[in-house]
Parts: sequence; structure tokens; C-alpha cells
Amino acid sequence: MEATMVSPMNETYNASCDPFKHKWKFSIWFTAYYTLLCFIGLTLNSFALYVLWHGRQTINSTLLYLLNLTSVDFFFCAFLPLRISYFALGSTWKLGEVMCKLTAYAFFLNTYGSINFMICISIDRFLAILKPLKCQRFRSISFAKKVCLLVWLYTAAVNSTVPLLSNVYAKNQFGEYCMEYSMMAMDNALALKVLILSCTSYFFPLIVMLFCYLGVGLKLCKITELGGSNNSKPARTRRKSLVIIMVVLFVFIVCFTPYHSNLMRHTAEIQAVSSPKKHKKKKEKKVENVGDIQETTDFLIKPESKVATLDTSEWPLLLKNFDKLNIRTAHYTPLPNGSNPLKRNIHDYVRSGFINLDKPANPSSHEVVAWIRRILRVEKTGHSGTLDPKVTGCLIVCVERATRLVKSQQSAGKEYVGIVRLHNAIENELQLSRALETLTGALFQRPPLIAAVKRQLRVRTIYESKLIEYDPERRLGIFWVSCEAGTYIRTLCVHLGLVLGVGGQMQELRRVRSGVLGEKDNMVTMHDVLDAQWQYDHNKDETYLRRVIFPLEKLLISHKRLVMKDSAVNAICYGAKIMLPGVLRYEDGIEMNQEIVVITTKGEAICIAIALMTTAVISTCDHGIVAKIKRVIMERDTYPRKWGLGPKASRKKMMIKQGLLDKYGKPNESTPAEWKGEYVDYR
Repeated sequence: MEATMVSPMNETYNASCDPFKHKWKFSIWFTAYYTLLCFIGLTLNSFALYVLWHGRQTINSTLLYLLNLTSVDFFFCAFLPLRISYFALGSTWKLGEVMCKLTAYAFFLNTYGSINFMICISIDRFLAILKPLKCQRFRSISFAKKVCLLVWLYTAAVNSTVPLLSNVYAKNQFGEYCMEYSMMAMDNALALKVLILSCTSYFFPLIVMLFCYLGVGLKLCKITELGGSNNSKPARTRRKSLVIIMVVLFVFIVCFTPYHSNLMRHTAEIQAVSSPKKHKKKKEKKVENVGDIQETTDFLIKPESKVATLDTSEWPLLLKNFDKLNIRTAHYTPLPNGSNPLKRNIHDYVRSGFINLDKPANPSSHEVVAWIRRILRVEKTGHSGTLDPKVTGCLIVCVERATRLVKSQQSAGKEYVGIVRLHNAIENELQLSRALETLTGALFQRPPLIAAVKRQLRVRTIYESKLIEYDPERRLGIFWVSCEAGTYIRTLCVHLGLVLGVGGQMQELRRVRSGVLGEKDNMVTMHDVLDAQWQYDHNKDETYLRRVIFPLEKLLISHKRLVMKDSAVNAICYGAKIMLPGVLRYEDGIEMNQEIVVITTKGEAICIAIALMTTAVISTCDHGIVAKIKRVIMERDTYPRKWGLGPKASRKKMMIKQGLLDKYGKPNESTPAEWKGEYVDYR
């Protein structure tokens, strides 16, 4: 091993010397150095081979790699007498070209064989400490033998085709030389090959070793920190291992880096000299006569049928297909306040969101909502419609500000998949399917004995239903139903048995859709909510929490949209009427008394409103009340106050202060006639 680490540096130094100018000066030193190196290398490597060979009965993968590494070093030391004779004769080679190439081959085989086996040892240590169970088969003796054989074949094959072997021997009128880099005839192509060889055979293995030993070192440091006493025997062993790792990396870098760095510098200089710089020819600009340009060219802005469009089909939530909205005006002053619903900070994001929860069986909806409130540590939570304790499925849990949408979600339509058990057999499956179709439309229902509402007769609508499967042996039928909010499926199953004349009851029920959200729309469990909050509390990772909770705007994607100017947002939050001058865009199909959503230019929901103008009226009028507020969603002062700052409003405030108007801004007996004539109150 020592021979491997030291020899490349000295070969580099020898290669950088001029053999004519400094021949006798360095020959004495190199002769003594290689003699000492040969003696120490043969002695220590022989001793290492003896120890490893006698312990072969308990050999493992690491010892096998060490045995091969020692063999490579011993092989190199056996060829050192040839280099000693070369320098002893005054840097003159007397053994011919074949022996010179054989000596060079031994040098390259030792250098890159040592590097390859050191990589094997580092990877073996990495797997043993960081992946002891998963990679156990990669550390078996049989696998290690195959790796060693592959390394020998690969190193021998690569070194037999090393480009330098064709140039290691040089002969001129002064004598014969072996492995003198200054005598090697390198062209541009050969220099490039040497650069590639150095990168693949040294720098890549260096990166692998640094990665492996860095991982091992970090693992040992972590174990040492958790191990308790620093004076225990395992702790001292781990510290010793860390020192050995640092020493191995230091010796590897010190011994192999100078040789390859010097070799790359030498070849790079040759490549730079042999590749002259190419000067680009500057294109001469052709100067044309202005008169010729006027005669030959038509200067005209031609009409085009293409219109630049903005594709917003992939925009999120309420901004989807934003470009398809009708434009009333595009002039407004954007304000930096507010943010896109998906870009809110995590505190506001949680408190203005909802969870599409897969409710488990047994706990009541009230218990589940209370658990969510406790997990997220918020003040208010609410749900979109009660599910009986035994019923599972979609339960929309609104958090803090999103609870303002609970009423609208409770009245949204629902879909269920249930199992009905018939008390007696029926003729066929078709009979059950027809009975299910009969129970559609408006139906009278009285809630069951155990219910969350008052037991009084009421009308609920079944929009659609279908039979999925029927088992005549067990008299069980699976059906799907889409119905109005407040419909009791348990009562529907009883009515189904009455229609068939055999009696029936509900066996099992699952809600598959509530409003716009179904069980395929990122439904999560209670465990997901708990894990997401734990991940944020302990690791400050909010990505899991953002997957579990959705912005409240997702509940409003089915509403018609009305986009307001930023300057009008805060006024609406304080209860101002939604006036037409503040509208930027509006959607097609808005009808009178229809529930719509009013949004900002960033896609935030301001409020739910009742439309007082249709789309056609909005497009033809220039003033008036567009809609009246039903429920404000956005918090006040999210946007700055921008009303009451114009000249009319300032004058009106002054007149109220002077008593020319009453405290509500209405005319009184002191109001000037000029004001009554010019001021129009659109309220």
C-alpha cells in the first residue's frame, strides 16, 4: 500500500525533469529512493500477505479486497529493480523497448488497481454501516470474489490500451529513455485521451470515496452522540475509526492528486499549443441607399386575424378560465395586499381552509369535528352535514373562516352508496330496480326515531338512483342515490321494502359526494390530519399540511364569478353594496336572484352574493347595484380602505360636519339646492 501511495508522486516529479540537463543530479537520489521503497514495500506487503492468507478461514469481503490490494502493491514492488537499474545507469535504459513497456504497464496496473480496490473497500464499508440488512448479499464472499475478478480484468484491459504505453520508450542520439514524460511525443488527440483517462480513472473514484467515507463518518458521529459516555470502549473504537477514515482520505489525496494534476496540466498545455485559436470573421454590414429602400420596400402594418390569447385553463380554483370572462373594464390600480389562495402563509392557509375527510365508522360527526379542532389547535370548526355514527364517507370539515360557508355546503346535494337488506325474497333483480326508480322525485319522509332533527313530516327530493348489484341468496342489494340535503337513506330503505311488500332495512351506508367534492377529490383520513400537523410541529414541513387542507375557494368553483377592483374589496368586507363601477369582469349565464361568488383579481373569495343584474344587463349598464351580499367571507382590512377619498365624498363629509346634511348623508332643510340638483344617490 505504501508503494502505491508514494510512487505516483515521484514518477510525476521525474517526468517533469529534463533528462539531459539534470541527468546525474537526480539519478543518485532516485536510485536511493527506489531502493529503500523496494525493500520496505516487499517486506511489508509480504508480511501483510502472510497475515491475510493465514486468516483466510475467517475471511470476509473487506479482508478479500485488502488481500487483492496488497497483491497489487507487491506486484509493483517486484518491478522496482528495473527502475533502480535505470537511474543507477544515469537515466539510461539498457533493457530495450519491451521491458520498458512492461515496467510502465506494472506502474499503471498498480496505480489504477490500487484506486479500484480502494473504491471497493470504501463501498463495502458504506454498505456495512449504513445499509447492513438491505445490502447483505452484496457483502457475501461469493459476490466479493466476482467483484475482485472483475476489477482485475477491467484494470488489466484498460491499462493494456493506455495511450501512454505507445510513447513511454524514446531513443535519440543521447541514449534510450523510459517513462520520461518530457520525451513523449503527444499530439492533440492523444492529449485529449489522457485527460479523459485521468478524469474517469481518478476523479470519479475520488468522488465515490468522498461520498462513501463522508456517509460513514456522519453515521459514526451520530452514533457517538447518542451513545452516552465518551470513555466507553465502543466510543473509543468509533473515534479511532473516524481518525482512520480521515487518514485514508488524506493519504489518497496527497499521493494520487499531484501525479494526475501534473499529468493533466502537461497534456492540457500540449493541447492548447496544438490547437490554434480560430478568429471569427466579422460580417461587414451592407449599407444600402435610402432611396433604394423606399422604392423596394413597403412600410405597412398589415392586418392580422390572430389575437393573442392567455391560456388560463390550468389556473387554480376561481381563476380557472379567467380569460373567458366578459371584460367590463381592464383599468384598475393593483394593490400589493392579499395573495393567491395557494400562496397564503401556513397560518392563514389553515384558518381559511377545509378538509375533505373520510369519516370513520362509530364516532359521531360532532366528535370528529371536535378532534380536528383539537389537532389543528384552532378555535372554530364545522361540517357540511351530519353523518350518523355508523355511516362513513365524505364529511367536509371547515376551519375558522371557512365555517362561513357551512350553511351553503349543508344545503348542497349529496350522493350515497348503500346496502339494503330485504326481509323476504323477491322474484328477480329487475323488481328491485323498478322499485328504486319509483322512489325518485319529491318524497314524503319522517326522520327515524334516532335522528339529529325534529321528527316531523317533510318533503325531500331524490334526483337519481340506480341498482348496482343484488345478491338473491342473502337478499342484499347495493344501490347508488343522488339526493337533496337532509334526505334519510335509512327511511328510503324502509320505503323500498314497503313498495316491494317484503319489508327492508338499511344494512350499510357510505357518502360518496357532498356538494362539489367526492371521495376521489383528495379525500384524507384522521391519521393524515394528525400526521400532517405532527410533521409541521416537529420538522416545520408544511407540504403535508397543504395537501390535507384545501383553500375555501375550492368549495365555490361551481358558482358564477364576479371580479372586483382591488380598491373596492375592503368596502364590500364592511358591507357596502356591490356597485357596477367596481366590476372588472363577469361570467356568462348570471341570472336574477342567483347565488354568485365575488372574487379579487388574485382569486380570493370576498363574499357570496345574490345577483340583482343578469349578464345582459351588466353588459349594457354603466351604474347600479349588481348584487347584494349574502355572506362576507374575507376578513376586514385585508385590503386597505379606499372609499370616501374622492372629491364628492370629501365634500359630503364636510357638509355633514357643517350640518348641511344629516348624519346619514341625506339632505335636510339646510342642504343647498345646488347639491340636491347635482348629487345622485344610487342607493
